[in-house]
Amino acid sequence: WGVSSDKLGDLLALAGDAADNIKGAPGIGPKIAAQLINEFGSLSELLANTDKIKQKKRRESLDEHAENVMLFRQLVALEDAIPVERMISSPSFEGVSNVRMSSFDPSKLVEFYERMELRKCKSDLERRLRSSWINYKQPPTPADY
Repeated sequence: WGVSSDKLGDLLALAGDAADNIKGAPGIGPKIAAQLINEFGSLSELLANTDKIKQKKRRESLDEHAENVMLFRQLVALEDAIPVERMISSPSFEGVSNVRMSSFDPSKLVEFYERMELRKCKSDLERRLRSSWINYKQPPTPADY
């Protein structure tokens, strides 16, 4: 993407992300977003210094859509506060690849998709559940290892 991993959220908020239905700032694609973020260091620094952008249309787009772009930044942020007690690892923990979520309740995810009006996600999940529900089983516990 042309930015470091810690700036990927800034880039997605600025350029948009079709997978998450994030529009981004009009007229700013991934290449321009990467260039601007690298030049200014972060999305917040960029938006605080739009007067230094030479291209009039870019500057106007960012000024006009700054509030939305900051909202988009919050929307693309990944949840990083997953409680460790919700995870189970094998007795011979050798790294993150052995970590498993303790349970999965598909009905809660379906409810979430309904509340957020994520119709496509909901229908995709329901289709997958219908095709795999017969084979669905709880994740392994340490006793299973």
